[in-house]
Amino acid sequence: MTISELEKQLETLRTDCIKEKNDYLNDNRFCACGDPIGYYKLSINDPDCCTKKKNKVRGVIEDIESKYIPQAEEIKNAINKLENEEDKKRRERNIEDRHFQHDFGIPPKYHGATIEDSGHKKEISDWWTISKGVLTLTGSAGTGKTRTIYALIRHLYVTQRGFKSPKVWSVPEFTKEIQGYHYCDTAWKETQLINDMANSDKIVIFDDLGAEKLTDATRQNLFIIIKKREEWEKRTLITTNLTIKEISESFDDRIASRLAGGMVLKYGGKDMRLQK
Repeated sequence: MTISELEKQLETLRTDCIKEKNDYLNDNRFCACGDPIGYYKLSINDPDCCTKKKNKVRGVIEDIESKYIPQAEEIKNAINKLENEEDKKRRERNIEDRHFQHDFGIPPKYHGATIEDSGHKKEISDWWTISKGVLTLTGSAGTGKTRTIYALIRHLYVTQRGFKSPKVWSVPEFTKEIQGYHYCDTAWKETQLINDMANSDKIVIFDDLGAEKLTDATRQNLFIIIKKREEWEKRTLITTNLTIKEISESFDDRIASRLAGGMVLKYGGKDMRLQK
């Protein structure tokens, strides 16, 4: 059955309910004493017989409505299910369109990425549905960490209605952005960027933590963002070629501690780029 057919059923049900209520009200317009019964009007001056009559009428009307409610809810649920299925099919078509993927922020190299390729489908699904907080992908270069980022974005677009693509920051790009604000004497923009990233309900993604030495400002800003998002259970995804221990020793033990407190997935094997 189509959505249009179900909507017609729902409208018919609503019409039948209104008609049945109106028929009953028309047949019970007067009390036995001859006074008119206003279904929506109760007065403290009503005689006892009128009050009882009104309460009886109100009870019957509520019974009539309750008779139609289960059917109406069942139809509404069926409509909602069909709408979700149609929307998912649309999103599945979109995510395989190269132009759409480009506009959605997915580089051509990762247009075919799937979460199944990551080798950590269950863990990543658990992080999204249960754990939240920080997810860190660690492993040597070329083991599929960045590919997993875009596979996850593709997967979430299809499975999560209303999902909007997050911005993927490489840590070197983030460092350059922060430095640019210092050179241009626009520190307020830096503060605004940090606050927006720390408070955003979207996933915040940092790719390649440890690819280059961090400035003190970048290190502090990263810690502020990760700390606040971890405390408020906002999803944050980080990739790095380093272990948590190496991050602690080389960069910042506070950042390492926050990452260790979340979910950490290890990627192994040879550099896939070198195998081609």
